[in-house]
Amino acid sequence: MNKKIIKTRQITQVIFKNAQILDITGPMEVFAQANEILTQSFQCIEAAYEISLVSHKKGPVAMSSGLKLVADESFDSFSIAPQSLDTLLIAGGNGVYQAGFQKDFLDFIKTQGGQSQFSTSLAQQFAVKGILKETLTWMNQNPDKAMSIDSLAHRCAMSERNFARIFKQEVGMTPGKYVEKMRVEYAVRQIETHDQGFKLIAHISGFDSEERMRRAFKRQLNVLPHLYRKRFGR
Repeated sequence: MNKKIIKTRQITQVIFKNAQILDITGPMEVFAQANEILTQSFQCIEAAYEISLVSHKKGPVAMSSGLKLVADESFDSFSIAPQSLDTLLIAGGNGVYQAGFQKDFLDFIKTQGGQSQFSTSLAQQFAVKGILKETLTWMNQNPDKAMSIDSLAHRCAMSERNFARIFKQEVGMTPGKYVEKMRVEYAVRQIETHDQGFKLIAHISGFDSEERMRRAFKRQLNVLPHLYRKRFGR
């Protein structure tokens, strides 16, 4: 069998103190297994995926479990250009909220990922000092509440037009897109941590129906809720 030459895709994971180690080692293992399968099945000359870890500083980083992972590079010295980075992953855990206030972390994510690709929790960190702080916090804490532009603008004491303009400027996406991403992320957490029916998950996540949640999952994640649960849920 002739050996195949394929493009190596660069995968980088952002790690930080008190991150959940499974959020990091899980994806690493998936890509490692993919490399092994591709090498055995297609006789690839080079690995399909090259994985690296980046943090505030190069070296050991303590996870929430007490174990340490070693960052290959720091944010300041990161050597992969944005156009060469295929996938940027960010670990979960309590440490993400502390990391979200660090300027080097935010600058790195903005440079490498593009602000429109952020999770809604990270987008909130960018607006944390702006006039939208209280409204964004309320939105993330109440995904099941009505969130029309006029009601959100009223909460900020702005006109609808001014609210929409400032929201996109500070958060990096329109209010409607933010709300959908936020609700999908909330539904994802419910699927990952609870064995609830999709109808209930849709309701508590703020979707009018299970079908609306299904369409939102397809737009945001390109996967349907039941398939997401099959892969990652309980």
